[in-house]
Amino acid sequence: MKAAFQKFEDSGFLPRMRDLVMRRCAPFFWSTQQDALKPPRLLHNGTICYVDTGSRHIGITADHVYRQYLKDLEEHENVQAQFGGSTIYPEKRLIDRDPELDIATFDVPAIFVSSSKNPRIHHRPDIWPIPPLQQGEVVFFGGTPGALREFKDLATRLDQPFMVSGQIVHDVTKTNIVLHVDFSKMVRTGPEEIDLTENIGGMSGGPVFRVVPTRERLDDPRRGDIELVGIIYEYYRSLGGLMARHVRHVNADGTLGRL
Repeated sequence: MKAAFQKFEDSGFLPRMRDLVMRRCAPFFWSTQQDALKPPRLLHNGTICYVDTGSRHIGITADHVYRQYLKDLEEHENVQAQFGGSTIYPEKRLIDRDPELDIATFDVPAIFVSSSKNPRIHHRPDIWPIPPLQQGEVVFFGGTPGALREFKDLATRLDQPFMVSGQIVHDVTKTNIVLHVDFSKMVRTGPEEIDLTENIGGMSGGPVFRVVPTRERLDDPRRGDIELVGIIYEYYRSLGGLMARHVRHVNADGTLGRL
């Protein structure tokens, strides 16, 4: 397995897949500025994924991430939120949310994403909703770990750090995608002095993408495409299991189909 993994790494296929994932999502974080002479203090963070459904440009994250933002908004002064490198007021952009699904959606125009300090793009699938994921398929997933909150200059550098990995799907249920996380295969960016595995909670809202081989890949192993199939919402450390909700619960206009 390790030999096969290294083969795909050396061919350029895995680096290309990771780049595709990272360009389609960004950190969702917020900070408070209580003293003009001191840098902002980061409160919490998650991950936001950008999608063009063909009907609307939207951002998708876990509802508990947005719920924490609303809580901090009430409890702290001068709270400022960002999607990646751009300031945003999520409460003004909210389309729909569902605590049971643990998904929240936002109206995020293409100009907002492309004009960021670290530009991203909306994922544009051929059809929406995406065909259901099956057990045994290969996926890539990623997000911004919560351990990065400990970095002293995080408020100015959070547009960059990320963790992403390839994985075979362990199990698929009616509502969930189950992945077994292997940190040894996760590629990271950002400050090397932080052990990102200590707290990966900020990966909530991060994407799970199905790998879709293209015809060109037969001649060039670097070629391939991805389809968004899930949104990460929970990690069970004792089991090493990452849970994601099927993205098919999100309608083309950004509203949510309930459980």
